[in-house]
Amino acid sequence: MQNIHSCIQVSEDFVSPEHTLQSFHLTQELRHQSKHEINYEDKLQVKNIIYHSVKDAVGILRMHKEKLSNAQQNA
Repeated sequence: MQNIHSCIQVSEDFVSPEHTLQSFHLTQELRHQSKHEINYEDKLQVKNIIYHSVKDAVGILRMHKEKLSNAQQNA
């Protein structure tokens, strides 16, 4: 948990795909602040979240496209 402002706290436990942009910017800020820390690592792994979100979206679109093709062939 990191206090950004006196009333806002950010937890690094979970990031939804809808908030990857904000999470990516926060990760970059933390990286610049933590250059002197030996143990710093990107625990959010925002790039992995983006990759898997896009992969899942493409898979769903392909499945939908196949269903439409099959429906048109059977009609």
